[in-house]
Amino acid sequence: MVCSIDEWRKELEAIDAELVRLLNRRVQLALDLLIVLRSEELTLGTPELDIERMTIFLSNWCVKTSPPLAKRAVQRILTDILQESQRVAWKQIRSKL
Repeated sequence: MVCSIDEWRKELEAIDAELVRLLNRRVQLALDLLIVLRSEELTLGTPELDIERMTIFLSNWCVKTSPPLAKRAVQRILTDILQESQRVAWKQIRSKL
């Protein structure tokens, strides 16, 4: 089936919207995890240690991929997502200090 440029654009926009939705959900789950890790019973004592532990929980370097994306490309994308999760976590912690 031959798609028009408009159909391709619409499908790509739908995929982009879903990616953003999933990324926001992932970051929210990371923040929820951080709240649990920062609880009195589970905290390691400092925000730095708790965010580091959150990062370990969220690291998923065993993702399988297939062409056209190479494993290294997926790892770079996941690293960026993880770094953004850390940035948002720090912002939330600082706002509560």
